[in-house]
Amino acid sequence: MEIKEKVFKPRADILIQLGDQLIKNENIALLELVKNSYDANATLVNLEFYDIDKPLIGSINIQDDGDGMDIDTVTNVWMEPGNTHKKELLTQDKRPNRLPIGEKGIGRFGAYKIAQKIKLITRAKNQKEIIVNIDWSTFESQKYLQDVKVKIEERVPEIFVNNKTGTRIELTCLKKAWDPKDYKKVIDGIDSLMSPWHMIDNFKVDITKNMEGKKWDIVPYDYSLLKDSSLFQLRAEVNGNIITSFEYKFKPYDFLSKIKSRTEILNNIDIFNENEIKQYQYDNCDLGKIVIELDVFDKDTNIFNNLPNKEKINNCLKNFSGIRVYRDNLRVYDYGEQDNDWLNMDIDRVNNPSAKLSRNITIGAVFLNRLDSKDLIEKANREGFVENKAYEYFKNIVSRVINKFLTFRNVDKDIIREYYGTKKQTSDYIKEIQDIVEESNIQERDKQKVTSALKRIENDFKEIKILYREIAGSTTSYGVAIHEIEKRILSLKDYVLLKNVDDFIKSEINSLSELIECYLDIIRRKKTSKIGVNDLIKRALIPLKYRFNAHKIDYDVELIEEDAIINVSEGLLIGCIMNIVDNSIYWVKNEINKKIILKSLKRNGCVYIIIGDNGPGFNIPFEDAIRPFVSGKIDGGMGMGLSLANDILQANNGSLILLDRREAEISEDYKGAILALCLKEEIICKK
Repeated sequence: MEIKEKVFKPRADILIQLGDQLIKNENIALLELVKNSYDANATLVNLEFYDIDKPLIGSINIQDDGDGMDIDTVTNVWMEPGNTHKKELLTQDKRPNRLPIGEKGIGRFGAYKIAQKIKLITRAKNQKEIIVNIDWSTFESQKYLQDVKVKIEERVPEIFVNNKTGTRIELTCLKKAWDPKDYKKVIDGIDSLMSPWHMIDNFKVDITKNMEGKKWDIVPYDYSLLKDSSLFQLRAEVNGNIITSFEYKFKPYDFLSKIKSRTEILNNIDIFNENEIKQYQYDNCDLGKIVIELDVFDKDTNIFNNLPNKEKINNCLKNFSGIRVYRDNLRVYDYGEQDNDWLNMDIDRVNNPSAKLSRNITIGAVFLNRLDSKDLIEKANREGFVENKAYEYFKNIVSRVINKFLTFRNVDKDIIREYYGTKKQTSDYIKEIQDIVEESNIQERDKQKVTSALKRIENDFKEIKILYREIAGSTTSYGVAIHEIEKRILSLKDYVLLKNVDDFIKSEINSLSELIECYLDIIRRKKTSKIGVNDLIKRALIPLKYRFNAHKIDYDVELIEEDAIINVSEGLLIGCIMNIVDNSIYWVKNEINKKIILKSLKRNGCVYIIIGDNGPGFNIPFEDAIRPFVSGKIDGGMGMGLSLANDILQANNGSLILLDRREAEISEDYKGAILALCLKEEIICKK
């Protein structure tokens, strides 16, 4: 068998494909050229636009005062696609003070996205000026890349005179006629290259334009308004798997006079436990220091409409909302853009709208160190990082820090709603539907049926809310049901307004009536029975034993000698116990020897069902932990379990209380959270 050795022969138009197909738009293409100036240690970049609405006449020029290039660098680096010169600088013993952002060696070919012709003028220290002219049409006319000859000229300096250095790129024969929107997108892109609050020392981009009398003026955004006007703020620092510092601030506006500001500071919090690190294979991921900053608003009309600069703030939010990523304070495109929901914030909000964060009210920034985050590799098309294991780790770190922030934000958001929230009553929507039905052209018999069903919906829904408040307040599963019913009534009203009354409306009203009656039947059940507290704990242990074994948890059971009888809904109380035990199982998972105790205690006419563990204990105030949709879990729990147990107990003259080890009379092994379901003997726990 004959074996031959061949080499690849790239087609001449491969560079055109790199520029035109790999680079998404003109915005990214120009950003790449500006980043090249940054990598060349420039302190000033002049970006010039001349008559860009006229392709044959107009031009775009980028000139910097960086290091420039000599003939060897132009020939062997700039003219060599995919050259790894910048990447190699990261591994050298003597690194430059400003580490390069680029590393692929192809960003400059994005210039083809903008213009047909490119002229490079550059000068290094104590060298001549180098001139390179490229007409991209030449690459289209030749077959192979090796057949395209590019002239490189050396001359006495004409642009960079008096020992100046730098690089100038002139783009002519523009590929399209630009309009004001195109120009604004590019200016916004350049504006977003650096964080407004963390500018890079000794690096500035100046923009000039000449449009033959056309204004094309862009009013700069006053980003200071965002910092000064955000309600909720976060400043967090992550090193490895630890949140080393975490500062949350709630800064209510002056007109929210009933609410006090507050600051919460946390330190040294694990993000992932050891099992997760191994399970997700994050052992070898090293991203260095990560700084996360959030400024979050509240778009509720009662809040936002009272801001003195609401229009300007709203414009800033439209342009700047989202969570962006910066590396050495230079932006990594396109995180934070409207079409890149890289943290799945919108999806999470759909699934849990009350507790999750919306992108359109969030100004966020994540800052990385270039040298320490080498595991994060930018894609060749300059649209984010390669989605490898390091990126997965990075994304999950940011998400879990945000979930920690939400633990506090949701508490304060709930307080705002308590004092200043207004909401149209569901009965008003039902009345609107009734009025439309009365005026519709459906048969009188159908009209009576629909009207009767609507009245039944209104009466039953009122009863559900009354009974519901008696048993649980606003956080049980019935609270979620009420929320869903309210949404369904509202959507029904919207449909009626658009479509009038048709068969779908009649069917939907009957379906909704049946659904509400079903919930009402469930809530009306008040079956209680006398049971000993010891027996109750033993019955709860039947399913819990399997969970303890599955999670390799040692458990203790300590029961009082003389059983105390209580009159309760057995299933409801067992559900409370299991909710609290679920929390304990979560929090002990990082402990070497996982331990949980269930204990009964009788004291001063009260019966206590005590659940303790050897986890880290509460990392948020207990009064916040029992609020709805507030969780101390770093990966963002629903925040329903403790709130559910607390509401059920309070509705029945009991309480959920936090004890210390001595009060609970348990051993020193249980250093974590110790909770007690406190009930009076023979109390009736309504269901």
